[in-house]
Amino acid sequence: MQTIILPSVSTTAKDRAVSSLHEVMDLHKIRATLYAKIAVNTEDSLLKTFFQRMANSSRRFRTELTLFADTKMNPITEKVMNRIEKVWKEAVQHMQQNNMAGLLQTWNSLEEIMIDAYLKVAANTGVRGNFRKTILKQIDSLRKDRNVYRFVESIFLQKLQTNS
Repeated sequence: MQTIILPSVSTTAKDRAVSSLHEVMDLHKIRATLYAKIAVNTEDSLLKTFFQRMANSSRRFRTELTLFADTKMNPITEKVMNRIEKVWKEAVQHMQQNNMAGLLQTWNSLEEIMIDAYLKVAANTGVRGNFRKTILKQIDSLRKDRNVYRFVESIFLQKLQTNS
């Protein structure tokens, strides 16, 4: 593992930083799986492309972060896991009902969880160097994806209204 945390930072702060990193990596694994399933199960070409892109981004982000990760992974916190399970159940329900508007809202919920996890990592003041640059770059990418999401959502909702 590369040195990613300042030596002067307490062991407790280091543990929190490492735990936060592993949580983000776990979230990317879950996010990639969910978005790949959504992409396969939607017939709308715009949404299919959008969710495939999001799944690929998560795989790439996770790969980038493994360079900084310890081989011993900490489990994702119970609180975050409960939030993810709720989002996952909602996504499955929306897919079964072919409710793509609801699915887009579920996507928004998952992205909130992702951003919260990234902010926890970024808040660790001892994080430095290429790791800090990677985290900040990925946060910026997630924010841009949210803008793309808003655009995709508006187009999709217009399509729904036109078809009604």
